[in-house]
Amino acid sequence: MTVNVSKNGFRFCRWTIAAILWLSFFLRIKWFLFLNLIILLAGAVLKVRRSPLVVIYGKTLGKWFPSSRSEELDEEGIAFAQGLGALIHIILILFVYAIDERIGWRIVFVIAVVKTAGALGYCTGLQIYKFLFQRKRISP
Repeated sequence: MTVNVSKNGFRFCRWTIAAILWLSFFLRIKWFLFLNLIILLAGAVLKVRRSPLVVIYGKTLGKWFPSSRSEELDEEGIAFAQGLGALIHIILILFVYAIDERIGWRIVFVIAVVKTAGALGYCTGLQIYKFLFQRKRISP
């Protein structure tokens, strides 16, 4: 199902998640990983229209810089991508806190790069969703 969401609100959501990851990496702030986990889980459960960062944008910056531009999004695909992001953050947290912190921070760097690519418009999680669930079946 496709839904229309504020283009700037969705952009704010993508860039905020990436910025929190980069800040966590450069400043070695472990609890920022939990913050992203909570944001991503809430977005996966509540769907993109009620995602915390989209709502926060609409109630703050969206009022100061109003825009009527909206973006048509695949609601299930975005929920899948945010759920996948939450799962990846659980793995990051396990590495940083319990398994091997040095390896954990290296993985945080890689995920921050991938998330930045997503913020620029290429959402890896959404591409995985499309590959798994929206492929055209070739009949024999």
